[in-house]
Amino acid sequence: YWYFSYITISHLLGGLCLAIGLLTRFAALLQIPVLIGAVLVVHLEQGFMTAGQSLELDVLVLVLLGIYFLFGSGILSVDNYIASKKSAVA
Repeated sequence: YWYFSYITISHLLGGLCLAIGLLTRFAALLQIPVLIGAVLVVHLEQGFMTAGQSLELDVLVLVLLGIYFLFGSGILSVDNYIASKKSAVA
């Protein structure tokens, strides 16, 4: 199954990129379909009232990925560092 590779690679590379702030919007965009699949396919069958509460966590992460995608990274990110170096050169 090809989607197992996509899920693994998007979580590993996307999580690393989000952690350091490199290509933040692209990394969030890669992970949004994975979380939508987790919410719609896996967790809706279990319902809201499970002992593990993993549906709530996945919905929270999905919302936060949407915020990162819309607003981008912050001041302490690699994206901001690269943009400041480009503006200093120009």
